[in-house]
Amino acid sequence: MNKLPITAIAVFLFLSIFYLQWRRHYFKRIPAHDKLINSRFYISPFACFTALTVLTAFIDPSLRIAIQKIQHPLLIGLIHLGGWLGQGTNLWFVLSIIYLFFLTLQRPTSCDNTFGCILSAGLASLLCTSLKLIFLRARPYSNFGHLSFLNWPGLIHHKSAFQSFPSGDTAIVSAVAFYLFYRLRKFYLSPAVLIFPLATALSRVFLNRHWPSDTIFAMGLGLVSAQLIFQYENLPPKSSGMAKNHN
Repeated sequence: MNKLPITAIAVFLFLSIFYLQWRRHYFKRIPAHDKLINSRFYISPFACFTALTVLTAFIDPSLRIAIQKIQHPLLIGLIHLGGWLGQGTNLWFVLSIIYLFFLTLQRPTSCDNTFGCILSAGLASLLCTSLKLIFLRARPYSNFGHLSFLNWPGLIHHKSAFQSFPSGDTAIVSAVAFYLFYRLRKFYLSPAVLIFPLATALSRVFLNRHWPSDTIFAMGLGLVSAQLIFQYENLPPKSSGMAKNHN
């Protein structure tokens, strides 16, 4: 099946939503770069994800085998759901439909929150793509081993077999989930959304596309992406600060 038309539609929807949010002055909060990044909110959790990634890397093969032996029907169903969310443009279409639904109902706050999910996922995707081309880790099915990094032929020939670290699917689902975790106020909903990135992570390992450590680090990237967007949305509009300085 040709994925080009589907990708084109996804890009069109994203650009349309981006334009609508720009018209609604979503980006007027853009401040100086140093005001946007407040590392105290995410540096400790990200450090924990990084440390766990390093530790997991040494037991990747045995942990992968254990995950691939999962047979419980409920877990298998959850894994398939997580895999579907991270696959291709599925998550982008889901978020676009939700955005258009709230737009039709004239719910600007819900539109902003949905757009925050989209931006978080987009930022996580960009970070993952960059790191894939730096680390060039061999995927499990390539039979190069779990500690095979910096495979330069993979960069030259753009081989997907050497773009295992980190997991892009897990990162974008994690970014959306962590963003919702910060946004949702109900104690029983916030933790529940974190099930989805875990399901996606299990799916990538279950299908032999990633090592477990790839998915753990991807969750950390999702957290950072979500926190950056969340911080941005909670800053005062730039125009108000300019007005105070002018007075």
